[in-house]
Amino acid sequence: MNARKLLTKRSGHWLVAGAALACFGAACSTGSPAPVAATARTRPLVYRVVYRVESLTDRPTRVSWEELTARRPFEVSNVTYPSRATVGSTPQAGTLTSVDHLFLWRPDGLHALSGRQPAVGTADQALLPVVRAAVDRGLARPGATRVVAGRRCRDYRFLEPPAGPVKRLGSAGHDELCLDADGFVLREAWTLHGRLVLRRTAVTVDLAPAGLDAVLDTSTAQPAPPGVPSVLPATDRDSWLPAPPAPAGFHLATHVRFVFTSFSQPNAPPQVLYTSVVWAFTRRADLIVVEAGQTASLNLPWQASDPSRPARLPLGRAASVIRSDGAELRVALAGGRWVRVRGTVSPDALASYAHRLRRP
Repeated sequence: MNARKLLTKRSGHWLVAGAALACFGAACSTGSPAPVAATARTRPLVYRVVYRVESLTDRPTRVSWEELTARRPFEVSNVTYPSRATVGSTPQAGTLTSVDHLFLWRPDGLHALSGRQPAVGTADQALLPVVRAAVDRGLARPGATRVVAGRRCRDYRFLEPPAGPVKRLGSAGHDELCLDADGFVLREAWTLHGRLVLRRTAVTVDLAPAGLDAVLDTSTAQPAPPGVPSVLPATDRDSWLPAPPAPAGFHLATHVRFVFTSFSQPNAPPQVLYTSVVWAFTRRADLIVVEAGQTASLNLPWQASDPSRPARLPLGRAASVIRSDGAELRVALAGGRWVRVRGTVSPDALASYAHRLRRP
């Protein structure tokens, strides 16, 4: 594993693979405080967290600042600066997500990268609703409690910075995440092959951030290149799956068609790898997404090797997966058809809802 590559890679649906945080100065303290329950209360709808980041693979150590701003569940800005940002500062790099599009910050400004399935915004996460299940499945291990940025949190050890499906603990390295009662990652320390490679500490947490509209604005973005994954409006006739019911307490926020493409050969037109129809249901900051897809081949849009547990649904046999952005159920059907159900809820809550989905 190339640590420097992991520390610098941040695009698409990838989290910064080096999002390792640690204590800095008076921002973090340890001791024997009361335990932090791994039970998510109402997830904050908006927030801004500022982090101090130290890249220990560089000589000398490179220090940068990261600002993570969200209006959940879709809109998330995650940008970095070479020094502590002030009002009007231009990001050095970063990502921005809207409901169904992904954008990148580059030196010349904001660029549209591609469409995306409506989902939790890039760099946001929903680990707290699934962390108990992660511990039970051997994907995480609880540790000490501490105070970071004036907020109490509990450490959880993962194999590596969680991004997508969470992997089983192993010997190659470990990533310590400190989760508070709101589910924020306040501290992380990533050790790779016995060496601490990145540290990052939450310095401030703001649950009523100013200037959200400006930070999350995409109107000035340069257009996406041709042939990238795209999103179109959908109707119920566009999918082979009967329209799913809204989960209790949720409402339908958006309903789209998604076309996932890839450039397999230089100077050749893009190849469509799969198409899907997505229903996204929201309840304030929470999200449950049903995606019904079709591939032209037998290749499914996930890795069969991801840690999972079997589940039985009316749709068919399913795999229950723990992700950095919540729980997921995967169902592979005949003829290249498949269903994914994701949510910022516990695996049990997601399975309870998925039992309401039916085949045609």
